[in-house]
Amino acid sequence: MPRTHKLFLALSLFIAFCFSAQSVRADNVTITNGFVLNASGSSGNSFLVDLRNADGSFQLFGNVSSFANTPIGGPVSQGQLISPNFTAIGGDVSATALVNGQSFRSNRTNTNLFFTGASVIIPFIDPGSTVLLNIPVTFSGLVQTFLQDRESPPPFQTFSLTGAGNALIRITNSNLAPGLLSISGVQYNIPISPNFVPEPATLLLFGTGIIGLAAVAGKRRRLT
Repeated sequence: MPRTHKLFLALSLFIAFCFSAQSVRADNVTITNGFVLNASGSSGNSFLVDLRNADGSFQLFGNVSSFANTPIGGPVSQGQLISPNFTAIGGDVSATALVNGQSFRSNRTNTNLFFTGASVIIPFIDPGSTVLLNIPVTFSGLVQTFLQDRESPPPFQTFSLTGAGNALIRITNSNLAPGLLSISGVQYNIPISPNFVPEPATLLLFGTGIIGLAAVAGKRRRLT
């Protein structure tokens, strides 16, 4: 083979290697821990997102600032069917992806999140009372990371997310109008959790109570 042909072949192989090294990686990630939370029940507020895999190599955290489909909305009523389905697509998510220690900010991530479950009937709720509906859901998602801003394709890496958990929908009868109820909070958990994530004020109150009990117990021991 002539020398020029060998050089051309070597150069072609080198270029092919460089392009293959920059090709898009696609990984399947099972989310084993996390939540998507809206504690206020207001459709104008953000959802807090924190989703992680088992070994901590993947984490998605930040805010969902708008939504295409969510249980939160106007008033509901007893006997009405309510769906736990939640959808956030594309630029609706302002979040950061942390991949093997490398951070991809919101302008370098493109995120789709989906929670899907069966609709349930809203039960009777006494005036001034709250009911927590616990609905099993499956989770899926797609996260794309970009080395530059996401308006400059192609993506650097793509992650297909899967998981399962539950939706906790908190419905309150504030007795503001006959028969009308309000959704006062929604949380999606992976894995299944029976309760909402405690608020910082609740954790502080709990910790203060524990310290107080310990102090009382210590005083009693000294007196005896």
